[in-house]
Amino acid sequence: MIMVSLIGVCQSYPLTKKIGEQSVVIMTTKQAEDINNKFLSFKDSIRYLNTNLDALINKHNKYILSVKDSFNVINKEKILLGGQANWYKSEYYQMQDDLYNEVKGMRINMTILVVLFAALSVVLTLTTQ
Repeated sequence: MIMVSLIGVCQSYPLTKKIGEQSVVIMTTKQAEDINNKFLSFKDSIRYLNTNLDALINKHNKYILSVKDSFNVINKEKILLGGQANWYKSEYYQMQDDLYNEVKGMRINMTILVVLFAALSVVLTLTTQ
């Protein structure tokens, strides 16, 4: 019977107990060693993961900077090409205006020639009769 109660007490560790204003944890030495070993293992794992994270951040920062540089180059080229396109567009419209004015001048000249030819035909017809 005593053995059963001792086993029950040993298995119920860790215990919390209030001593004065403080709460304390009572556990076996093996439990404390297990907790310390886990803590050290987790501490090493966290250090390893932080190191790998820093390496990945540095690696990806290089890629990010490379992509940013590429975007800057592309943006500069886009601005340059946009300026060239605007120049070609304005040249095209200027040529359209010049062509329109030239055709308009030709129409005026043709009208004058037709009127002169008609007047000349009338004069020739009248003089030959």
